[in-house]
Amino acid sequence: MTGTMTPPNGPVLLCLLPFWSPLAPPLGIAILKGHLQDRGFHAEIEDFNSDPELWSTLSSYVDILRRSIPEVYHSNLFDFAYDVIHNHIMAHIHHTDQRAYEELVGVLVQTSFVVPPARSAVLELINCVEHFLDQLVSKVLEAIEQHAPTCLGVSTYTTTLGATLAALRAVRAAYPHIRTVLGGGVFADHLAPGSQNFDAIARATEPYLDAIVVGEGELIFERLLSGTLPPARVHSSAEIDRKVVDLNNPAIPDFGGLDLSVYPQMATYVGRSCPFQCSFCSETVQWGKYRSKQADFFISELAYLTSRYGGKAFLLTDSLINPVADQVFRATARASTDLYFDAYLRADPEVCDAARVSRWRDGGFYRARLGVESGSSDVLSAMNKQTGPSQIRTAIRTLANSGIKTTTYWVIGHPRETEEDFQASLAIIEDCADDIYEAEAHTFYYFPRGQVSSKKWAHDFGVVDLYGEKYAHMLVARTWQLNQSPSRAEMLDRMSRFTTFCRQRGIPNPYSLAEIEQADTRWNASHPAAGPALVELHNLYHPPTRAAAP
Repeated sequence: MTGTMTPPNGPVLLCLLPFWSPLAPPLGIAILKGHLQDRGFHAEIEDFNSDPELWSTLSSYVDILRRSIPEVYHSNLFDFAYDVIHNHIMAHIHHTDQRAYEELVGVLVQTSFVVPPARSAVLELINCVEHFLDQLVSKVLEAIEQHAPTCLGVSTYTTTLGATLAALRAVRAAYPHIRTVLGGGVFADHLAPGSQNFDAIARATEPYLDAIVVGEGELIFERLLSGTLPPARVHSSAEIDRKVVDLNNPAIPDFGGLDLSVYPQMATYVGRSCPFQCSFCSETVQWGKYRSKQADFFISELAYLTSRYGGKAFLLTDSLINPVADQVFRATARASTDLYFDAYLRADPEVCDAARVSRWRDGGFYRARLGVESGSSDVLSAMNKQTGPSQIRTAIRTLANSGIKTTTYWVIGHPRETEEDFQASLAIIEDCADDIYEAEAHTFYYFPRGQVSSKKWAHDFGVVDLYGEKYAHMLVARTWQLNQSPSRAEMLDRMSRFTTFCRQRGIPNPYSLAEIEQADTRWNASHPAAGPALVELHNLYHPPTRAAAP
């Protein structure tokens, strides 16, 4: 069924599969739905990532891991559990040898948590994944029966890839007439075109996946559905003269049909891509040149979304709000939107300007997800972050003094990070502990294509398969690491020490709503300018008037 599609005579069903952190409703497929609906297509959404039964299976999986690993690694359990389970699902749907499969599950756990699990734990994990996939396939096929689509479009990330492929295979087996299309952020890094992983996935999915959309999807998907693209299985902006969406007149996200009360925040965006070139990032690869909406359009979009769906808190999904923060928060203050905004931020000089940051707070900026990454000048320079430790400290304190929650993100194990570099990160946490709302660290991830420095790192250090060549046929999309310091063992040790260090200083990394409420109580007690706790802003208390189309 590859090649040019004929225009659909039934609805297009857009989906997101588990597991992706449920901070806000799935904006990507909501934008696609809005775009297609504006152009006369009938589009529907199914958000399987918010299904409580599927998440309860993940909780069971995590509980098995918790019982199987040393307590010292429990604090990083959820971070690494995503890595383990998505690779486990990939192995489950592709394995042909049960003994090798069981062996690989043990390797997946040991690679993330140092100690190999007992065989009994491996079998428990396998049973858990079998149960999850049975549930997932049943729910997906039920949705197909309900909507009767002629085309199924799925957006995927690395951590949702296994569930996505399982769902696509099941749909093809049960409904072979339905066209299947795959897109999403995974094609910016883990499955970047031209990479070994992309080629492997393209081959493995040929029996059940008709088309792959790479990059910004609205215009390409519209043309694909209209049957006006040249015959091919992989489609990108090269086929439409590199055209991109005009953000002065974009489609408004359409969340109709979703249960928005399960998400703490709503979602929208101001800009796409990023004006910076950090070494480990793939934003510019995915989106191209940075561009943004006009402030007046953004305000009118907020008015529409809140009147239709309700909500008081918005996650702005921009890679960074810095380029437009002044104009956006000036506009929201002038419009008296009475909304609260959560956005990603760099510790640039403007973030150290107390008067400016105070104006942002007046415009509703209440949580900054600050990409600190490291406290080491050498590592920050290698990352091309264009900042330094002193500026980072000032930025954190300036935000906190204005009442803006400071979630800080850290990268552990950037190429050639030394123990001294790592200690420099801990020093910033020590100095700014009272002004850090949350500290979230991740080990450094390497992708052979997609990151700004992918090719340079491969040339300088060489790469190896993290889980081993012998398991490549089961994982299909392989995980690579650079053959350099710090080693995997050193990264895991630093992650454990980082989390322990933060916990000892009272700095949380909350996951559940109960943990978030505790974190907000701590923060609000010492920051009088802080806004309401998230539990007070949760969509549960500001439900949409109606999720379906008016």
